Amino acid sequence: MVASTYDEALRRLLAHEGGYTNHPSDPGGPTNFGVTLADYRRYIKPDATAADVRAMSVDQAKVIYRKRYWDAQRCDELPPGVDYSVFDYGVNSGVGRSGKVLRRVVGLPDSASVVTDQVLAYARARDPRVLVAAICDERLAFLKSLKTWPVFGRGWGTRVAEVRAASLAMAGATQRVTPSPAPVPVAGTPPWLARMNAILGLYEFPGTTDNPAIIGMAKTCGGKIAKTYRHDATPWCALTVNYCLIASGLPGDDSLWALDFAHYCVRLKGAAVGAIATKTREGGGHVFLVVGRTRDGRLVGRGGNQRDMVCDEVFDPSSITAYTWPKDYPQPAQAGFATLPIVEPAPKAKRDLALPPPTRLELPAKGIIPPPKAVKEVVTKGMPAGGAAGGLGFWDWVVVHPWETAGIALVGAGVIGGAVYALNRWHQARHEAPTPGLVPVAA
Repeated sequence: MVASTYDEALRRLLAHEGGYTNHPSDPGGPTNFGVTLADYRRYIKPDATAADVRAMSVDQAKVIYRKRYWDAQRCDELPPGVDYSVFDYGVNSGVGRSGKVLRRVVGLPDSASVVTDQVLAYARARDPRVLVAAICDERLAFLKSLKTWPVFGRGWGTRVAEVRAASLAMAGATQRVTPSPAPVPVAGTPPWLARMNAILGLYEFPGTTDNPAIIGMAKTCGGKIAKTYRHDATPWCALTVNYCLIASGLPGDDSLWALDFAHYCVRLKGAAVGAIATKTREGGGHVFLVVGRTRDGRLVGRGGNQRDMVCDEVFDPSSITAYTWPKDYPQPAQAGFATLPIVEPAPKAKRDLALPPPTRLELPAKGIIPPPKAVKEVVTKGMPAGGAAGGLGFWDWVVVHPWETAGIALVGAGVIGGAVYALNRWHQARHEAPTPGLVPVAA
């Protein structure tokens, strides 16, 4: 989601959350702008009171929403509309539930709630409008199952309906596209060039409207690119090359500057099919992938932001400043302009398409590195102490037996802490329970 849409999502959320409340039926207790006392203590002031929550500023609430809900659910990398639905669901019912529901609707196991790269890939492979509808339908069904529905149901129902409508607008107003087929492996064609072939015809929308597929490329890249690329009117040739590399399982250079690719990984001695070519031009630079040469001795390059679309262009070979190649992929057997195949530039035709899902590249020498195992929390309970002696007054006994007193205190703290922990786990289990009858959204 681009920054301007994030601001709109937050504006809508704050309108739903309202101001200070301390309703006896609300398990969150003192709440302001939807932020509970517990969250305020965690992110702003450890010893905060209800009065501090009442006096909370909007800026403080924004800090909490960004850290606890937006960043925690990787909303910057989710498709438009889906990001807002997941964000608002997380605020209303907890990121534990919203994360698991997202996994359920894309067809993944919900043994965890964290939004991983796999979850993002599955979400991008599905129609965002269908995902929005599935998430909001599940959310409403869950809320209706709660005992507090008679108290809060009217407001919750209105909120879900408004979130659904706004999310569908975010997903549908710019989602005039159909899924693009996954890149088809061709012998001798590097995977990043195959991905560039799959998005031929992707184009920049006119006016102030952004093509969601181009914004989606930035989200796929992650890192600085995802944080800084906001609108498709910004030059996107380096974005396209980065996307084709990263979505093929190879590293990009995390830069939107075309000429930075002149220093990318391995520098080749000359041109080769799939090589990343950089050139200078008035006011900056340009980067594209080499596909061949013409009969009259010009270089054919396929890339983004060429006539505001992904297409083929011809270039003077003498204008190229560097040819580079991913270091983890086998280098071409030969390089040089004369070794390139003679090709005809592909016809220029705009296509409305959605990005194919990212793929993983298994390199013969390294294989796929498994993700780190999740770290489980360890609960430490107090150690039991011996029985208390009789015949003395309470405080006299405490003075005479300081160590025993400390042990009993530890036991009491352990029992109370264990009970609180068990209650929280029970409540969490109920809150994140599977959704009966949920059918995952097909890709």
